[in-house]
Amino acid sequence: MAPPIPATGTSTGPSPPRQSTGTSMGLDLDALPRRGMTGAHRRSSHLIPKPGLVIPDVPVLCADRTRRPKKDSWRDIVKHWVSGDPELGLDTPLSQWPPTWIQGNNRVFAVKHYERSVIALEYLNMYGSDEARFLAAYPQAERGHTALLHAIYSARRERGDTSARPRRNGKSSSPEAE
Repeated sequence: MAPPIPATGTSTGPSPPRQSTGTSMGLDLDALPRRGMTGAHRRSSHLIPKPGLVIPDVPVLCADRTRRPKKDSWRDIVKHWVSGDPELGLDTPLSQWPPTWIQGNNRVFAVKHYERSVIALEYLNMYGSDEARFLAAYPQAERGHTALLHAIYSARRERGDTSARPRRNGKSSSPEAE
């Protein structure tokens, strides 16, 4: 019998060899990776969204299996918001999605839908679809949609369009409250 494992989690030396539980075919089952309760053995906590709903990933995957440049991701997001993209399975523009399409089983789309709305509405509403002004205000768009999203969040805070959520301890997280 092997000595017990120390409670501190530290090793007291080399581990004793494990006894094989192999079969008569000579397989060493202990050498194979062990599968816990994963895959088909466990019920997933993820709910399956409604079939047919999709928010395409960006940068968009082209027909030749290459991706569009990151600097064009924001343009794809605006296109998906305004007119959709049936070639990518987005038949209904994101701006016309009813709330039920991002709730319940479809909640996997909620963050993606919100982030796309932030970028698209900043371009459409704040900059009146003026690409030159938008890119002048957000040069981060050249680095991709994630950098652009963070820049928009920062600009919104500076403009006072958003407010910080209160901390759990009841104190404000904004420096003005201190």
